[in-house]
Amino acid sequence: MLGRRPIFRNSYTPPYGFELDEIQQIKNLAKGNIVDGWLKCLELGLHRVSKTPKSNYIPNIKQAVERLIEEYVQEPRVLRNKIAHGQWRIALNRDNDKTNNDLTNQIKNIDVVQLNIWKEAHQGLSNIIEVLIESPDRAFHRDYWLEIVKVNEQLNKTKTWKLEDKMHLLKKKQSLHKTYNKANSRAQRSPSRWESP
Repeated sequence: MLGRRPIFRNSYTPPYGFELDEIQQIKNLAKGNIVDGWLKCLELGLHRVSKTPKSNYIPNIKQAVERLIEEYVQEPRVLRNKIAHGQWRIALNRDNDKTNNDLTNQIKNIDVVQLNIWKEAHQGLSNIIEVLIESPDRAFHRDYWLEIVKVNEQLNKTKTWKLEDKMHLLKKKQSLHKTYNKANSRAQRSPSRWESP
């Protein structure tokens, strides 16, 4: 529903990706909890990095990526599960015998902007994991920090997004499109000054 599983699947199946047994480990964990699947991807990928410039290099990478996983996979996971199980208006507690007001309010506040933010985060995580597993001792060292910075900059930018602002931009774009179409249709109807009448 929230677009996380297809991106997650892409993160561990590139041409120079995980071995079949590693993929099975990831799938087994992801069945029970998608967060555990992402963390397993990270763990297996970091085991491939053999050349490290500093002793705190791997722990720092792990911490930065785990932070992204916690914020953009762990937190929305519960909402996604409620929606996937038909609780798209009123979320119930674990026993399904009372309303969970906190989750109900969170579900009511989900909009296309929030979904887009989650999508951006998952794409960024996918890019980081892909660089890690495809080239752990070359491209990863070169591109990892750029990917982290890119993801964090994009996510920081999206924190200011509001549905009203996006709707205003769409209306403005639609208005410009209508103006362009009117001008274009007038130009097609009137003969060019180069054409003979």
